[in-house]
Amino acid sequence: MRNKRKGILMASAILGSAAIVSTGFAAWVITVEDTEVATGNIEVDKVEDNSHVITVNGTPDLTVAFGYKADADVTNPWLTYSATNSDSTAGVTEDFTTSYSFTVTNPSSCDFETVAITYTGTENAKTAFQSAITNKYIATPTVSLDFNDDTGVGSLIFTFGWGDYFKVGTENVNPYVFFNSKTATDLVGGDGANKNNTWAAEAVAVLGAIEDAKGVGFQVTLQTKAKASS
Repeated sequence: MRNKRKGILMASAILGSAAIVSTGFAAWVITVEDTEVATGNIEVDKVEDNSHVITVNGTPDLTVAFGYKADADVTNPWLTYSATNSDSTAGVTEDFTTSYSFTVTNPSSCDFETVAITYTGTENAKTAFQSAITNKYIATPTVSLDFNDDTGVGSLIFTFGWGDYFKVGTENVNPYVFFNSKTATDLVGGDGANKNNTWAAEAVAVLGAIEDAKGVGFQVTLQTKAKASS
């Protein structure tokens, strides 16, 4: 009985020792760090200078004249023309042809802002010119743009002319031709305020109104812009 108790104690001691030893083992975690370098490229767009520079071709003569038509064929005119005005200045002959030629750099990327005519001069002259347009003595001036985006050469074409007041048939003619197609002492007639004027008095009034616009000028601003991407 004594030996059996001793064996049990020894077994218990052995098991106890085994338990103590088993709790002494840990789970070892080995971590080895690694590094991988990712490389890439940065790309940037090429910068192209497509600036536009406008150069005038030659020396344009931007003068128009509302005057006598030199090649007019009129028999026995009562309205005549003098090459010298009463103030000794030279008279002018009709000249409505004028244009402005230019060249633009980098034309393939070039477009234009809207081109419009504006007027210069005294307020009285500008008002008189506008009144002449309103009364149809003078046609509304226009400007058109012709541009070759291959060569970069362009033109501004200005169109001036007499208004519908001076219409004979289907054509607006020079006042020299228009008034001489009338009889000087006949009345204008019609329903207008001038109906009781003789054609001679009407010529004085109309041509005087056009003369009041003397000194008016015109200008056009030509501005380029980048052409829209297609």
